Amino acid sequence: MAIGPLLEARNMMRKHKALMDRQLSQMARKDHVCERLMTVSGVGPLVSLSFKATIDDPNRFKDSKAVAAHLGLTPRVYQSGEIDRSGNISKCGDKLMRHALYEAANSHMRISKKWSTLRAWGVKLAKTYRGQKSMRGSCPQTGDYHASDVGRGNGLPLRKAACDPTHIRIVPA
Repeated sequence: MAIGPLLEARNMMRKHKALMDRQLSQMARKDHVCERLMTVSGVGPLVSLSFKATIDDPNRFKDSKAVAAHLGLTPRVYQSGEIDRSGNISKCGDKLMRHALYEAANSHMRISKKWSTLRAWGVKLAKTYRGQKSMRGSCPQTGDYHASDVGRGNGLPLRKAACDPTHIRIVPA
């Protein structure tokens, strides 16, 4: 039958994916910086390894705002004469890292039900932007908040966790 080889290929890809996931988890557990990054709720091995690879040396940035600018998470600004508008994020940095931070923030806000200061900040931010289209979730009827703006805040605890080994103040989920 024609479907047999397709099923074999699918099973082989699933085995390779499981093997790669295991290897990534082992790499992240062996690295002290990645272990600290994974203490932030919603951050797993893939996000921590991506953040470490993208940022490299966190001390080269003056503060967390510089990390956000490096990743393209700062608002785009249009200025001309008396006009001064802030728009969506600039998207100048690493697209995959922005996506990983978005997924981590989304995981933290939607899956984790434990309270933390980061979650409280995200809920407050969601209430502020509740009526705006950019903050709505996949269900417009319920008005669930979207984690797109919360991803901007994820750079702050991640940079602190990467720089300071004693900074484990975020309550994990």
